[in-house]
Amino acid sequence: MLPRKAKTNRRTAQKILAAGRNFYGMHMTLRTIKILNKKSTLSFVVSKKVAARAHERNKLKRRGFSAISQYYKNIRPYTGTLFFIKKTATLASYVDIENDIHNLLIKSGLISHK
Repeated sequence: MLPRKAKTNRRTAQKILAAGRNFYGMHMTLRTIKILNKKSTLSFVVSKKVAARAHERNKLKRRGFSAISQYYKNIRPYTGTLFFIKKTATLASYVDIENDIHNLLIKSGLISHK
């Protein structure tokens, strides 16, 4: 899991929604902007249309945070990022989610290709 300071707050999330740049993956969409904080922040958003029950939404968020924890130190600073989970992620394995996150981070330029 990531520390609480690493998660995007509500004010930053509204800025990301208003002016963020989109990158699309198989199981999620990444939306990002430049922010003033030195540390990069990120969060996962799961709609009730994707998973009706709260425990299912929380499970998807936990999988996302767990998968991104290995990349967090390499993410470019001064960025705010939101991951919007798609319905296909409910049937995807953890490895598929992890690969999708890695591909989106590379596609958006938040980490370098390794």
